[in-house]
Amino acid sequence: SPVPTPRSMAASAKISDSAFDYDSDRLEALALAKPWLAEPRYFTKTMVAASAAMKMLQHAQTGVERGMARSPPVPIEIMGLMIGHVDPDDTRTLVVTDAFPLPVEGTETSVVADNPRVNEYMAELSESIEAVRKERLIGWYHSHPFDVREYPNWFFSMVDVQTQNAWQHQSERMGSASDPFIGIVIDPLRSLAKGRPEMGAFRNFKPDYKLPNRLVGPDNKVWPSEAALTERWGPACGSYYSMEVQLFQTTLCQRILQVLSREHLWARVLASTAMLDKEARESAAQRVTKIAETLAKAEGLPSGGAARPFGSSMSRDSTAVAAAARAVTDVSLELLQGQAAQAVKYATFSRPADTAAEPPAARGPGRASRATGTSSSSSSSSSSSSSSAASAAAAASAVA
Repeated sequence: SPVPTPRSMAASAKISDSAFDYDSDRLEALALAKPWLAEPRYFTKTMVAASAAMKMLQHAQTGVERGMARSPPVPIEIMGLMIGHVDPDDTRTLVVTDAFPLPVEGTETSVVADNPRVNEYMAELSESIEAVRKERLIGWYHSHPFDVREYPNWFFSMVDVQTQNAWQHQSERMGSASDPFIGIVIDPLRSLAKGRPEMGAFRNFKPDYKLPNRLVGPDNKVWPSEAALTERWGPACGSYYSMEVQLFQTTLCQRILQVLSREHLWARVLASTAMLDKEARESAAQRVTKIAETLAKAEGLPSGGAARPFGSSMSRDSTAVAAAARAVTDVSLELLQGQAAQAVKYATFSRPADTAAEPPAARGPGRASRATGTSSSSSSSSSSSSSSAASAAAAASAVA
């Protein structure tokens, strides 16, 4: 199944030629000062290079495909490391310039930082990076290939918090210069469903930090209830905070993608339809089934969905009904966009059978005159169809 295309990545990426700049003197001074230790929520944004985001998404999708090929079919969580630096012009922004996959598979029950193989690979990668790159290790990424639901699946689990603690606080306890350490979580299935990168960037609070309000979430917003807060951000929601994620690319990268889009990628847009992929069809069916089960529970119906006796006064869970309604809207919009894209492609490149090919004698005297007009119209339609292929491709891409 296709991950978000370079075209869709470029559309959401900010143009920044300076993000890759590495000012050794200023960054060394920041690493010594460590201003991020002074505030619980010091960093507010993480800028991720579009090329790095593409590598992470491709890696996450590989884990999904590898896991679904096994028995029983369960998507695999993948993980990797990232390099980058603090933005010296805006020290509350972190910049991720590249990503490197780890040769291990993760689970929600194992702390990655305790894995000797991971630590060995980290040491080897760090030495290699120091030999050829100026950037340093700045964080880790992993995937949450969970079912598509109302909220994104990028959050820290309890195990993720332990892993982040082991790496983040280890670097912060170092007396010498050290860089901050972040974690990025990717939601590969939602990325496929929405056609855009779905990821979140996080850092942990210090172990002794206490939130001023237990209903304040990692997004620094007050949630209406603990249940809603935990559903979105997980049981460990009081241990970490989230940052805005902004993709970026250079001007040269933008120009290259524009050329590719104009010359090559439009053909891929026309040739592929995500909603027709086997995984997408199965996912849509599973999501509809899950919505039906949620509605049945909210209405007080048995799991089979049997009708409620007439005149009964069983209570309704309005919160669950509202969540199911939003989920229905999401599924409907995705399917509608896919159908609209298919309609544009069909209207542009498919025409009814050309009746002009039929011999005039077979049509009878009354249809012979119409055959000439049909043939002429067909010829004109053929030439106009080929001339509008590029504009139709852009329309299909926009709708999809």
